[in-house]
Amino acid sequence: MVAVRGGRQPGQRRFSALATTLLLIGVAGCAGSGGPASSSAPSAAPEDTPSTDVPAPGGWQGTITFHAVLDTVKDTTSTGGAGVYAETTTEHDVTQADVTDAFIVSGKDPADLTYGIDEVTFSGTVANQGTTLERYVFVSDKHNALGCHWTGETGTEVKGSWTHKATGPGTIRFNSDGSYAITIGAGSDPATGETPQSPDLPKRLWEANTILEGAPKDCPGPGLEEQATEGPVVEWASSILGAYDFIDGKLSSAPGSVVDGSKTFKITLPEATLTVTWHLVHDGPITLPHS
Repeated sequence: MVAVRGGRQPGQRRFSALATTLLLIGVAGCAGSGGPASSSAPSAAPEDTPSTDVPAPGGWQGTITFHAVLDTVKDTTSTGGAGVYAETTTEHDVTQADVTDAFIVSGKDPADLTYGIDEVTFSGTVANQGTTLERYVFVSDKHNALGCHWTGETGTEVKGSWTHKATGPGTIRFNSDGSYAITIGAGSDPATGETPQSPDLPKRLWEANTILEGAPKDCPGPGLEEQATEGPVVEWASSILGAYDFIDGKLSSAPGSVVDGSKTFKITLPEATLTVTWHLVHDGPITLPHS
């Protein structure tokens, strides 16, 4: 038998080496499972993420048309004087016109739509065209002391047509309940930047006498006629409502992307019928104002 002095048996040495290895692995594992290593570098700030609840601003395109029609014909008869000098006068008035303002507009939503679309400013152009006839004639049946009996006619007439082009600024304002108001009117001449000049339409003024009884020497002469110019009674259809009037309407409870409608007004001075139609298209659904 061979004796082994002072030491471990071979099996004991293997166990000790294995234990040492396991201990090292355990220490390494514990070190790896600790909290993150500290660093002197600053941590990155979180990036701002745009809210998906706020729509992006959109554009507007559309048309607004004003059409004014005047058609008044009046006959009035009056009498005066007595006996042979009795005089009957008939007044015949004609006021007719057809005027159209056709606006082509565009615009863009406010940059911040967090609280919806409150107001949009339009820019664009307007084409104005019209025709008119204004005729006022007084015919009197008269006598004089020389035994002349005649009819005297006095009249004025403005007749013609015209066209204009101008800028067409305007706005549309929305309320939270879907109601809206449109204001628009003719601006300046695109070429000169000045207010468009009123058209100079031909104007005729005359006096005419027709002898019914009596000698020519005892009666008034045949009369006279003059030529002049004058503007129409209504030049811009969009001006009839006045500077502070507007076109209003209301969207449905679930507004889409279109604002359109039509409205007719009866104007008293001058007597006219005004029809306004509008069709405005927005890029995407319209976001009404909200808190």
